[in-house]
Amino acid sequence: EPLRPLTMSVLSERRVHSPYGMEGGANGRCGRNLLVRRDGITINIGGRCSMRIEEGERLRIETPGGGGYGCDDGTGTEKEVPSDAFQPHARGSLAEYESHQLTA
Repeated sequence: EPLRPLTMSVLSERRVHSPYGMEGGANGRCGRNLLVRRDGITINIGGRCSMRIEEGERLRIETPGGGGYGCDDGTGTEKEVPSDAFQPHARGSLAEYESHQLTA
């Protein structure tokens, strides 16, 4: 809730498409950015916006939940994550430059 009128900007992700699960895990939940007006009306302002907010209004940010990993086997125990479950891959202009340097 601002102490005086101001222009706010929000830049967030995972408001439309939920975080994905891996190895059979369920998807997470989408987040929401809500503007609560003085009269109690709640407006979903989406993931990216810039707008004026007045005194007495509130911005409520509900962050997305993470996606699950692995299928539930019914025992209530967590599935162990293998150490090689995530293999990062270099991308972008620096990775491309380096790969050209290594092949020369």
